Amino acid sequence: MYDEDIDFALTMINREGWGYARVELERMLLMDPEGSFLYGDRNTLGVITSVTYGHTGVIGHLVVSEQARGKKIGQALIKRAIEYCDGAGAESILLYATAEGLPVYKKFGFDEKRQAMVTKALMSEADYGPSQNKCARITSNDLDDVQAMDECLFGDDREKLLRLLFAQFPQHSWKLEREGRLVGFIMGRTTPAGYDIGPWECTSGPHDAECLLRAVLKSLGKGVVYLGVFTDHPEAVRMSNTLKPLIAWKTTFMVRGVDRYPHPEGVFGMSSLELG
Repeated sequence: MYDEDIDFALTMINREGWGYARVELERMLLMDPEGSFLYGDRNTLGVITSVTYGHTGVIGHLVVSEQARGKKIGQALIKRAIEYCDGAGAESILLYATAEGLPVYKKFGFDEKRQAMVTKALMSEADYGPSQNKCARITSNDLDDVQAMDECLFGDDREKLLRLLFAQFPQHSWKLEREGRLVGFIMGRTTPAGYDIGPWECTSGPHDAECLLRAVLKSLGKGVVYLGVFTDHPEAVRMSNTLKPLIAWKTTFMVRGVDRYPHPEGVFGMSSLELG
């Protein structure tokens, strides 16, 4: 998929009711220009996206047109994305699977690891927290420390993702320091459908993690927000549940290859289903 293919892909995707925006697919191509694929030409029948970080590949959006289902187009797209990630040197490939996709991904060697929950919530001023917050906006000078923390907690080098999100939304990138040392950060972004939050990481406990969450919520403002957390992280779930939910759905975190992901308590929120 190239930039000139995005509109064709979006027509098919949104005909299926997913509600993606052009900016999301543009971001995937900025992250990995050769990692997204279409099935079909001007009559697009399926789309898959992937990005790579070091030895990790992430398979994100997978959508097949209703008229083309049952023809193994989804499997062909998965196979192509796996081939791309393997060719880029990935020892591991991760994804978040729906209940419908779970048995298909298992056929390709993906194993279930954890459950995640994505909440779509309506945010108000009551979610901003106390008026005094010790968090500060991330600056370009902080990015090396942010990348080092993320690499430790995520399990691979996502510098290109962190720098891209910061470049696009510096006003929604927050950090917390204790005694001059970075102990947590969070990033937010705007989309036509609302606000996305993540990554959200903190090594100094849930109190500081909540300060980060409130800081980014306040900078985003009122509206619809999307937040993804792991269900085996009770404090992250608790904080997610403080928002006014409109809908929430569960998805399964799956890994193919080496399980490089330490599942630490410091990971409070994922970047997104398509970014890892």
